[in-house]
Amino acid sequence: MMDSHDRSTAKLKHVAAAVLVVSAVAIGATSTARAAWECPEVTATAGSCGQGICPEDGIQAADALKALQAAVGNAYCAACRCDTDNSGTVTASDASRILRRAVGQPVDLLCGQCNSLTLYLVDEVAGLEFATALQAETDPTTARMPFKTLGSATLSDGRIATLFAFTIAPWRTHFMVRDVRGDVLTDTILLDGFYVVHGLDCTAGSDRCVTSWKYLDYSSLVSAIINADAPTITDTIIVKRAANEDEDVAEITTGAGPYRIACDATGICVATWVLERRTVIFDEDFEDFEALGIFARAFNARTGELGSELFIDPTDPADFRTPSVVSLGGNRFSVTSYSGDAERTRVLDVR
Repeated sequence: MMDSHDRSTAKLKHVAAAVLVVSAVAIGATSTARAAWECPEVTATAGSCGQGICPEDGIQAADALKALQAAVGNAYCAACRCDTDNSGTVTASDASRILRRAVGQPVDLLCGQCNSLTLYLVDEVAGLEFATALQAETDPTTARMPFKTLGSATLSDGRIATLFAFTIAPWRTHFMVRDVRGDVLTDTILLDGFYVVHGLDCTAGSDRCVTSWKYLDYSSLVSAIINADAPTITDTIIVKRAANEDEDVAEITTGAGPYRIACDATGICVATWVLERRTVIFDEDFEDFEALGIFARAFNARTGELGSELFIDPTDPADFRTPSVVSLGGNRFSVTSYSGDAERTRVLDVR
């Protein structure tokens, strides 16, 4: 007859075997069946450590599988949920600890603090080189063609993802994926009827390519999540909503003007923009634009969560030069803004 220790060990082995079987299938599967948003990070608490599946219902074998999938790059789990030894990386050892805890073994789980997506100004940097700062510039070789390149990115397996738009009717935005030899694998129309998509960043993974656009009516700045493995827009995040301040004789809209985005490998992205006020007086056939300063905001391309806005720098009312943003790794980003003849680079910390 087995004692309680033997029963616990047998249960652990049984569950471990099940996890290994299920994980073998999950690791070999494509990411197309994955939900658009992963388990939230911002709303996690100290008790969320070990719980990578939401809604939270206690630590179970499924949470261990989630951590194992994250360890091999086939899923995402926030460090404050699945990095159970606070090493900075989710590994198979973390999955093992979660599994042991799930079957009742006395295992300590020590996750780090969850990210609130709050931006902090760290310092000012001079002379920093930005090889990838202008990630959404038009390709000059195609500028005179009936289409223009909006952004390109190299995926982790060497494939090339390219966002381009036809600039004559019908206006359409395409998402093309080519293999390492340059052969076209897919050419998908993402948006039909307009081509305001701008920039492409696939740092967070092929299932989380990020791009942004601004609605033609100046209403919102939107970031879209693209799955390059099955090209489609899987979800969107409204980074900045415009405010309407209409008066009796004028239509006034304040929202994001020129903007940039950058992401890191964890899925944390930062958007920077010029806050822009547009005033239209219909009776006088008058339209005016005014720049109100440079702002930034962090968001998570995997969970869909948004941080608060941060004022970066003032700007001349007539200066609409686009601020650049670059990921420095470790949840840090550099932002370069412009005012008059001055160029200023700031480092932002996301925590």
